Amino acid sequence: MEKWKSWLWGKSFILCTDHQALTTLLSSKGFDRASMRISRRSSRILNFNHVVKYKNSTNIADTFSHFPLPYEEGHGEEDTELVALITEQALIKLDGVRKATSNCPVMTQLVYSIQNGWPQQEKKIDAVLFPYFRVRTELGVHDGCVLRGPQRIVVPEAVRHALVSVAHESHQGIALSKARLRELFWWPKMNLLVE
Repeated sequence: MEKWKSWLWGKSFILCTDHQALTTLLSSKGFDRASMRISRRSSRILNFNHVVKYKNSTNIADTFSHFPLPYEEGHGEEDTELVALITEQALIKLDGVRKATSNCPVMTQLVYSIQNGWPQQEKKIDAVLFPYFRVRTELGVHDGCVLRGPQRIVVPEAVRHALVSVAHESHQGIALSKARLRELFWWPKMNLLVE
């Protein structure tokens, strides 16, 4: 939750775990019974507006946690500032990306291919989907958005220019703008549009 605090802060959410004892320890009820080490960790979590729910281990509580991307310390504040800049100034929010995804014919085809399976032969793939075919094993659909890997949002064409212009407004240079955008987002020929 520390990594996602800029997204979770002030919003209510459900924290699913496959460890039943954590449901008590991570709630205010278990705060008094925990050891000092667990109490310190719990006190940081209590700042969030969340409900802890147990999910049986036969059902994966969080699929993305099984395939995490490497996380480097020291980049969190800069990433938070860029995400805040993008979401506040351009008003490009997840709902906007979700709506643009559902309105874009290419993204609609992409969602269909991801959910129903890709053609076995490259020849049978529509030309607009070919750049996505090369990374098809990394693509997934979650909550109306297409993701590449566990956290990079595949951006529909209607939102790309606004996203790039906001990244350029931070005056970090092309290389840093590309690096920051690449951590959070992806689309075919992304580097050409950023430059």
